Amino acid sequence: MKTALVTTAAAIAASAVLGAAALGVAGGRRVIRPRPKKRPRVLAADSGQIRLERTVHTAAPGRYRIRFGDEDSQHVLVGDVVAQDDASVTRAVVEAERGVPRAGDAVLWTGYVYAAPDDLGAPHREVRIEAPSGTRPAFLFDTEQPSTRWAIHVHGIHSSRISALRSVPATLAAGMPSLVVSYRGDAEDETAPPATLGQEEARDVDAAIRYALDHGAEDVVLVGWSMGATVSTILAADVRTRRHLAALVLVGPALDWHASIRAGAVRSGIPAPLAPLFTLALTLPGLAQLAGLRRPLRAAHLRPSLTDVPLPVLILHSSGDTDAPMSISENLARSHPDRVRLEQVAPVPHGMERNVDPDRFDRVVTGFLTALP
Repeated sequence: MKTALVTTAAAIAASAVLGAAALGVAGGRRVIRPRPKKRPRVLAADSGQIRLERTVHTAAPGRYRIRFGDEDSQHVLVGDVVAQDDASVTRAVVEAERGVPRAGDAVLWTGYVYAAPDDLGAPHREVRIEAPSGTRPAFLFDTEQPSTRWAIHVHGIHSSRISALRSVPATLAAGMPSLVVSYRGDAEDETAPPATLGQEEARDVDAAIRYALDHGAEDVVLVGWSMGATVSTILAADVRTRRHLAALVLVGPALDWHASIRAGAVRSGIPAPLAPLFTLALTLPGLAQLAGLRRPLRAAHLRPSLTDVPLPVLILHSSGDTDAPMSISENLARSHPDRVRLEQVAPVPHGMERNVDPDRFDRVVTGFLTALP
């Protein structure tokens, strides 16, 4: 009888372990693979206004770009909210070169104010960077006067360099040539490997730093958006790379993937205590491969530290960010008041810090950069 009970208990324990492992793998896969985004529906539209179903995104203040049509090839820039109720939001149309969506269309809501580098009205060209993952395209914006300090703009997870164009006006105003890079696994990578939460991506951005140094830069400022901030922090913590860095500018930074993954799990209806299984699966041999990674992630880089990084850091973060909680940025600024400055932005969703107030964003970033020694 006793032997049977022990055997049963062992079977139950084994089943629990296997179940936890399976849940961790499934959750980890959701983290590193792109998922379809929720699309608000258009309720009415004309050349002057668009009325959409109300969501936290469609109701956010600022300017945003709506994509629609075949493969989201058409887009409209919308501005201020002109009317709203509990179910809908009406916004002004700022720019619609190829028409507007129709009532009933499900549209892609983005923060990409600039649809292409030409929209910035600044001299630029496309260059190619030889990176560990292959040849990666980048936009290079030149300044009127030569400068030995460059800015490298690093976009976030499952997006493209177009999203990081928003921070280029501020670095150009500071007189810095600006390189807007791509990396493995982003929206431009046709091989579509899973994201590694900044770890493999950092190797490609390190190649971009070397490109800048080979083309006239003496030092570099990294401007990291969301996961791009993870990349920037990982590189700043590496003493071999740090000597080439002048400062970091981090926008809506993902500085604690444990917190971000937990927040995402809760939004999906998954109990928060189960979220650690997702990050654990991504760091364990065998389980990481089952989730889709070539090798396990380094646990330390899921929460990269700036404690031993003697660089000036500017963080712009919104209190409305539910993807990368601002409390992480607040703790960092409190811990290092001598070199970490936090600029709190009005409540908007993750990654929309410039959309809500571009003038303030540019003024703060340009002022920070021009004050650097």
